[in-house]
Amino acid sequence: MLESLLVPDDDTYRSAQKLFLAAMLFTLLAILFTYHVMPFDIAGTNMNGFAAVFFVTIALVYPLTTFIRSRDKTEVDHDWGEMRLIDRHFHEAAYYLAAFTGVTLGFAATIHALPEQFFAVQALLVQNIQAMTGQIVAPDLFTVLVLNNTGVLLGTFALSFFITGGLVFILVLNASNLGYVIGKSAQSVFEIPVATLPYVAHGTLEIGGYIAAGLAGMLLSYSIEQSIKGDDDLRLKTSLKDATTLMIVGFGLILLAASVESGTNPISGLIQTVTALV
Repeated sequence: MLESLLVPDDDTYRSAQKLFLAAMLFTLLAILFTYHVMPFDIAGTNMNGFAAVFFVTIALVYPLTTFIRSRDKTEVDHDWGEMRLIDRHFHEAAYYLAAFTGVTLGFAATIHALPEQFFAVQALLVQNIQAMTGQIVAPDLFTVLVLNNTGVLLGTFALSFFITGGLVFILVLNASNLGYVIGKSAQSVFEIPVATLPYVAHGTLEIGGYIAAGLAGMLLSYSIEQSIKGDDDLRLKTSLKDATTLMIVGFGLILLAASVESGTNPISGLIQTVTALV
């Protein structure tokens, strides 16, 4: 019942605040519940960190997807052509970004309070990423980042297309990884704001790209569903155009994130990436 009170409304700032605080609270509760009540192991491997991700996803799916579905219906039924793309999707992006930030800080705040093995899944994922990028320098790092993050971008689109809550899971999983990194960088909870600063620029751009892809998948999925039910094809074509634009925006944000993280000019880096693929 609690999550039903968190369905966003038209007041973007107030709703974003509520989702930020709720996401942080749900994360802390999920971590404590997993640790004290429902420890989760598979073949001797501690999966508590993944279980916490699962519980947070369940808590956030209802308020976020309920709002997105209602917005999709409103946009498709009434507002096409009356608002710019950024006006149509700013609210959704702001809410997802607020939820992502809350989950990130929730995980970061518990790193030093629980045993290291609780976050074994996050540690493994972060180690794999660092192993892939740690020994690479610009501009090769730009290419690796773009290819890896483009794969996540396309995966987010596909998962959100087939499963409405797919974007929530992708964001919570990435938030748990980022929270782990920030928490390990900080010596205490009070240092978390400072430890967060190095990740703000490229992290916001990267997550923004994933959010755009997820919104594109959900919008296209809803429009196709309505078309199958007998809706007119014009709305489907408009939705397809909107989803395509969101994917282009998402890829652009991924390029900018890789540019900031690697210190490479995005144009020259993109040319090198295309050349490497060819």
